[in-house]
Formats: sequence, C-alpha cells, structure tokens
Amino acid sequence: RKTLFALALNKDDSPAADLTRDDWRLMEDGVDRLVTDVKIATEPIDMTLVVDTSLGAQASLGLLRNALMSFTHRVFSGNPGATISVFDVGNAAIRVADRVKAADDLDKILKRTATDRSLAAVVLEGMTDAARKLSESPSPRRAIVIVGLDGTPDASSSKEQQRVIDQVALSRASVWAVKYRTDATRSVGSMQ
Repeated sequence: RKTLFALALNKDDSPAADLTRDDWRLMEDGVDRLVTDVKIATEPIDMTLVVDTSLGAQASLGLLRNALMSFTHRVFSGNPGATISVFDVGNAAIRVADRVKAADDLDKILKRTATDRSLAAVVLEGMTDAARKLSESPSPRRAIVIVGLDGTPDASSSKEQQRVIDQVALSRASVWAVKYRTDATRSVGSMQ
C-alpha cells in the first residue's frame, strides 16, 4: 500500500474537496491500480522553490516575482503550517529562504529576487540541495518546484544528473516543473 499526494482543482481554481475514490484513476507502468481511499491531506507541506535567476530571466523579473508571490500565497492559504524554502539558481545554487512559515515574510525575500550575469542556470545543483534539505523534513508532504525560463540551458555538471535522481528519491519529494515564456523572453529561449 502506497500513499500518493495529488491536487485537484475546480474550474474556478479552487480545491476540489468533494472527490471520491471513484473520481480518480491511477496507472503505473500502463497498468490500472486500485485506489483504496481518498482523503484531504492534513499534514503541512514542506516546499522548496528552485528559481532560475540567470540573465535571461531579467526581462520578465517583475512578472516572475509577482507570480512567485501569488503562488506562495495560495500555498500558505490552503496549507496551514506549510513551510517554503527558496533556492535561486543562476551561476550557483543559493538558498535565500529556509522554511519560511508566513506569506508576508516570504514576500520580503521574493521582492529581492534578482538575476545574475550567467547565461545558464545550475538547476540540477539546486534540486540536489533542495532534496537534501527536504530529506530532513518532518512532513511527509514534500515538494520541489522548479521555476525557469523556457530554453535556459542547465550549467550543472554532467555528474549532477545521477546525484539529483538519487537525492530526490531519498527525500521522497514530488517534483513539479514550471517553465514560462513571455514576449520579452521568447527570443531568448529560441536562441538556445
């Protein structure tokens, strides 16, 4: 028996709290699996954002900050006890927030998000560091959310790929990837 955490939203982007096990379908390796129970998670989520702060993100930095703040406000409002950490990944993976518990406190940090001069981001290094930190979390609900400009190359070392797979598996965190593209950054992503 395994526990999986999932998120379901209604058309108005609010949580769909009235779903039953008959509303879900689970497949593993192409085989239907039995859903035995569905219930609302009560454990707080421990989330780490891995944010691409390479030079390409500069053109949309204001939009990126606003999107991060909006997203984290939704997480905090729907998850009492949630904690959010943040790694900026440009030339290096730098933890700028560690298990912050309030949206207003995290806003102060996210408003200072700045790009560096690197043309690539060390996303895999940031994921490894995030997973290592999440493996210490007391919460079973752990997530790494990668937020990056579409087309930005990863400057992590080639050895980092296996290291990130191993560390994420050990942390038992889910991984969500969000890539964005705006008119201002469209040409940057296509030049790669």
